[in-house]
Order: sequence, then C-alpha cells, then structure tokens
Amino acid sequence: MKKYVDLALLDRMDFLIRLGATGSLKEFASKMKMSPTTLYEYIVFFSEVLLVPIRFNKYRNTLEYEDEPDFHLGFEKDLKQQ
Repeated sequence: MKKYVDLALLDRMDFLIRLGATGSLKEFASKMKMSPTTLYEYIVFFSEVLLVPIRFNKYRNTLEYEDEPDFHLGFEKDLKQQ
C-alpha cells in the first residue's frame, strides 16, 4: 500500500477512467508518467482505500469502474465564507 498518495495523480486517473481513455495498463502507465508497478499501487488504493473497484474492459481496451462512483476527487472553494 502506498504511504504517499498524490491527489493530482488520483484526479487525473479518475478523469481518464471516467472518459474511458486509459488504454491498456502499459499505455495508462505511460500517460500517467509512472511505472506499471506504481500504477498498480494506485489501482489498489482506489479499490482498497476508496472502495472503488476498477476493472479492465478488454472490448473497449480501457480501465473502468465496476460501479460508477458517487464522488469527485478535488477541492471546492467554500462560498459561504465570502
């Protein structure tokens, strides 16, 4: 399990997964500028920590969520404090 998680990488991974634009695991690792091993650690993080399982769809050649998650990664400005 990763001890340090880059939220910007998680956000980009989420974006590409939702778009269905990851390609193969090797292609996805290349797009994310990381090794396949590091990519796998992030996929495990999604599944085990965020409880959002990811699977590979061989017909579409992309990673996808098993069930579309009901969350968005990122930060929002609290407009109430203005």
